[in-house]
Amino acid sequence: MMSIDALTAIENFASGIFSAGMEFLFTWGELLGIIGLIGHLMRARAEGRHSMG
Repeated sequence: MMSIDALTAIENFASGIFSAGMEFLFTWGELLGIIGLIGHLMRARAEGRHSMG
């Protein structure tokens, strides 16, 4: 049987990895969302300019 200290260390390690992974995913999600928004606005602006001319 594993000692409580080793089990606690493994749980803390797993929790840290999970937290880091979630933070990584949220950061990438925000970055891609901002890039997508900028791309959409640029495309809409370009299409608006073409339709006027």
